[in-house]
Amino acid sequence: MSNSDCFDGRSWRFLNDSQKYVDKWNSTEYKKLESESTKRQFFTASEILNRLNQQQGVILADDVGLGKTTVAALVAWVYAGKGKSVRILAPNEVMKRKWLEEIDNHKDVIDGCAKSLDFRHVKVHKEKLDKATFSGIYVSTHNNIIMNSESLKCNLLIIDEAHRAKSSESVFAQKLKKNIKNNQKVLFLTATPFSINLSELENILNLIGAKDIDTSFIENIEKYWANKNKDLDVDMVATDNFLRKYIIRHGVSDLRKESYVFGNLDEDYNMGNNESADDNYIKMLLQADRLLRLCKNLNISDHHNTNDPRYHVGLGMLKDNLKKIRDFCDENGKQNLLIEKYCHDIEKNEWMKSIHPKAFHVANEINEIVKQNEKVLVFCEHHATAAEITTAIVEKLNPKMYTEGEFNPDWKKAWDNIFTNADKRGKIPSSSIPYKEAFIRWMSSQYIIDQIEKWIGYPTNNEKEICKCLKNTYVKNHQDKYQLRIADAALNLFKDLTHKDSKSTIAILRSLAQKGSFGSKMPNTQIVSAIEKNGIPDHLKEGLDEYVYEKDNSDLITKIFNSPFGPDVLVVTDKYSEGIDLHGFCRYLIHYELNTSPIKVMQRNGRIRRVNSWAAKVNEPICIGYPAFIGTRDEKLVKIMAQRIELFDTMLGGVGSKINLDTDELLCDDEMNALKNKNIKNKMNFAIYGD
Repeated sequence: MSNSDCFDGRSWRFLNDSQKYVDKWNSTEYKKLESESTKRQFFTASEILNRLNQQQGVILADDVGLGKTTVAALVAWVYAGKGKSVRILAPNEVMKRKWLEEIDNHKDVIDGCAKSLDFRHVKVHKEKLDKATFSGIYVSTHNNIIMNSESLKCNLLIIDEAHRAKSSESVFAQKLKKNIKNNQKVLFLTATPFSINLSELENILNLIGAKDIDTSFIENIEKYWANKNKDLDVDMVATDNFLRKYIIRHGVSDLRKESYVFGNLDEDYNMGNNESADDNYIKMLLQADRLLRLCKNLNISDHHNTNDPRYHVGLGMLKDNLKKIRDFCDENGKQNLLIEKYCHDIEKNEWMKSIHPKAFHVANEINEIVKQNEKVLVFCEHHATAAEITTAIVEKLNPKMYTEGEFNPDWKKAWDNIFTNADKRGKIPSSSIPYKEAFIRWMSSQYIIDQIEKWIGYPTNNEKEICKCLKNTYVKNHQDKYQLRIADAALNLFKDLTHKDSKSTIAILRSLAQKGSFGSKMPNTQIVSAIEKNGIPDHLKEGLDEYVYEKDNSDLITKIFNSPFGPDVLVVTDKYSEGIDLHGFCRYLIHYELNTSPIKVMQRNGRIRRVNSWAAKVNEPICIGYPAFIGTRDEKLVKIMAQRIELFDTMLGGVGSKINLDTDELLCDDEMNALKNKNIKNKMNFAIYGD
């Protein structure tokens, strides 16, 4: 380890005075910092710097939403301020933009607080570097390492979403292993350093240079979990000390002083009685399984999943597969009486003629939530399932359809007045002005008017009265809990959509400005499904045209959903489970279809459980639903996920996402005893640092 990469602790002495930093930051136009959270982040950054002076690498495994990016940005600026090079690998281009914004936001404030650091010649590199040697801070992506074999040479390497390297067989992990040098400092950021297999944690530790790793720690932990050996205390102390050296973790549930910032989780939230599969449904699943096995044996179908998980949470994919099997047989002359019988029996099943019972139940619950003037985020694993639950929600909510491109002239004049005055006061960046007209037209559409008039409490069409209401009425009629005026919320959304780094949303607004309309790119319906159209079953496509927005609109849709305006319901897949903020005005999340990995589940939950969440603003709980279709694979998956999250919480702490289903039947007695042992969390909670 090179001594040249170690510096005096006085270099980051400013981290001891977080309040000075908060005061200076809060005097700027940036979103306000919370004193308690900033204090923890500064303490964590200081601890990371201390450890990097003594060892090669550290894993920051804070819960999703606790500000790992902020902590790492502080560490990066300290290194850069000492003349060192810092390379940051973001998981994708969206996160790269967020990193650049985070780095840029801290520049002026840290320069005024960190007197022992020199930032005069520090450059933040945004574009790809042609040379391996550089100075300053360079933000790149995982893909540039995987596809372009970009150099990793630098003094400090920061890798965001580092769990993507947890498998030693992945290309990303192999590239890191090959290129990370022994004299290079490494900071890994991941809330989930392992998913199910503890060997994943071992792989991550190897990558950060944990040379003193003893693989027996995996065996010790597994035995202790099962509570099979009561004499392992000495071994567990050694394991605890070893892992504490390399892992720093805070869990949201453990930070009681900061709960007011994140919002409290409603641990007892449930979605009413789950629907159960009757004999007819089970019979249909068995017939589908036998049909697909038969087709596979006869080379009629290349469908690999005979017991397709999508059949347990929806019927759309099953209907689509039946049609494809029939079409294939007809086109290739491969008629088979048994195949025909299975297809006929399945199609005649009474469930094939109705909405899936789970979808019907969840749509009813969503309808009740929306009636309370709340937004709802729905996660699915597959596009086909997302399309089906979207269809069920549409049928239940029966949203009003609006004419595309039309706007109310009086409302437009009112918004023109508000934006003109804001422009005169310097509240709107000059670069955003060309897109103002398209945005105002959308804000003057009947769709948005109907939404705002619910908050105002009565309809209005007089320009002066409208203007007065927009300036004085609070969004969602929450003046007693959260005071954000409608006009200010609209200006915030406009600035977010036209931020210099929001290239995709700017491109859409530019196109709409040229057309003189807000067009179909801007949402004008209560429900939006951000999924790929080619993943939607054929028979559902026509009915979903008004509600589906594909990837070229993803930034636009998520930014609007993260405001008080626009859709009340957003249906997404796991593409949206990381790197996207959806907590601004949403406190309800429903896992309609679970991913098998607890990593994805926790990342999903982190979309709404973050600093300055809507739940915290209005002092209402965060509600996360895990509906299950009883008697099917879906029920078992929900129960298994409850088990995995509880085990993860036992080991690393801080997950705090109870699933309201009895998991006892999935665990052996020894495992349940281990989980119920009140002392185990104290003995095994090796990764929590601080509170």
